[in-house]
Amino acid sequence: MEHAFRDVTVLDLSVHPAGAIAAMHLGEYGARVLRIDAAPDPLKQDEALWRYAHRTKVAVPAGEGVVHEIASHADVVVVDLAVGELEDAGLDAERLRANNPSLVHAWMPPHAARGPAADLPGDELLLWAWTGLASQQPGATSDHPVAPVVPIIIYEQGALGATAIAAALIERATRGAARSLTVSGLHAVNAMNTSIRIDLAGIFRPFGANKDGTGVSPQFRMYRCRDGVWVFVCALTPPFFFKLLEALDLMELMLLPEVEGEFARFVQPEVQVIVNARFAERMAELVEALRPLAGIELGVPYAPVQTRADWAGSATVAANDLLIPVPGDDATTGPGLPAVLSATLFPDESAPARGLGETAGVDTMRQKVPRCL
Repeated sequence: MEHAFRDVTVLDLSVHPAGAIAAMHLGEYGARVLRIDAAPDPLKQDEALWRYAHRTKVAVPAGEGVVHEIASHADVVVVDLAVGELEDAGLDAERLRANNPSLVHAWMPPHAARGPAADLPGDELLLWAWTGLASQQPGATSDHPVAPVVPIIIYEQGALGATAIAAALIERATRGAARSLTVSGLHAVNAMNTSIRIDLAGIFRPFGANKDGTGVSPQFRMYRCRDGVWVFVCALTPPFFFKLLEALDLMELMLLPEVEGEFARFVQPEVQVIVNARFAERMAELVEALRPLAGIELGVPYAPVQTRADWAGSATVAANDLLIPVPGDDATTGPGLPAVLSATLFPDESAPARGLGETAGVDTMRQKVPRCL
């Protein structure tokens, strides 16, 4: 359902990609997203990420009072300046909602809402560094931090922001209460790595201990086959894991003194060392022709490790519309719709009963600004 948020007007005042992506997601599902067409930043103008983040929006000419005029009639405003800059610009929730009590104010700072990191310049690599996220990631051959190739946290923060805004819009429509919300870069880091950040005696940490990219869990890692091709096995649940043992003819691992038939013991570090070695040895005996024996025929989730080009050209991507064109002349593609929504926020054709404020101003703005196609 591409019109889940029709009749919703969003003003995107983001200067960093995550906030812009959050607003873009709402536009993908029918919201009218407006952004101020200021002078282009030469460092951002040609970046595919920014073109992707703006793909569902209408640019409104900049001018004196334009921001506050639109904000006074909008349903949502997305801002991401640091708290001091936000207040200096008059874009904090208190001032914007003084003229529009029904406004959902979404604040998405690139780092943290408060504390020493709150005023750091927006930079995803900097976020990865100060949160320790880079030191937890596999994919290196030595024990060094790993910088991301893809802006994962920006995408994560954008998705979280869109979800939080959607929840606020639903609450406003059903209860008449409009909220302000904060979704920071730190929120995105913690959402992605909740299990890593739990610190209890005996806790099992699935990532961070092995930097070579294979992983520490024998049932959730990469293995190299005899023909040099790598496969990733994802057999986290007992049914999948037992099928994997059967496929590899390694059921005797269940009889190890360290295991004694208990699946739960495979998360223990000393057991993982033994099982990882046995699995790797067995997988190294397999070649391309035998790989289906360890996967599809017995229902074990697995896939060969591919290049990005191979993945992008796969039948899976095509069948699920996982990539769609990004505006521009260089044939850039970006992620498709992240979900299929089954209902609209306002199921009938009439304007929403907002409960707070008036809709006349929004209708006026709709007459001024054409819908983005």
